[in-house]
Amino acid sequence: MKVVYACAVGVVTLALTGCDQEGARQREMIERAKASVTSEMIDPTSVVFTDVTADWSSVCGWVNGRNRFGGYAGKQRFVWVDGGSIQFESDADPAKFPDLKPEAANASLCMFNESFDQCKSDGPALGSSSCILPLTSSSVK
Repeated sequence: MKVVYACAVGVVTLALTGCDQEGARQREMIERAKASVTSEMIDPTSVVFTDVTADWSSVCGWVNGRNRFGGYAGKQRFVWVDGGSIQFESDADPAKFPDLKPEAANASLCMFNESFDQCKSDGPALGSSSCILPLTSSSVK
């Protein structure tokens, strides 16, 4: 009985260690993404991030910062792909966002539309484990 108990404790410990490592990796990716996005902004000290999420290869969310006139420009969507590639929402044609580079073809990406907002507030749809939309090579320009 003691052996079974010891094995059960060992399995639980290993499982929790794996969860903590994945969480640490995602936190580290989010920090790298924020630093990268911040460096692209006109006033890096004014940057505000909201709804930032990470999966195994990308970070996505909303960013806002001050423009050259000192006012906030308004939130825009961004995707940071592990490896440093950043894509911001196109001001000219938001329907084309994301206009991902070829190296991002295997990335996963947040869905930035009403269904994503619904997913974030209500939780993933039945049979889905997340609010992330996997990209296919056909969806990459």
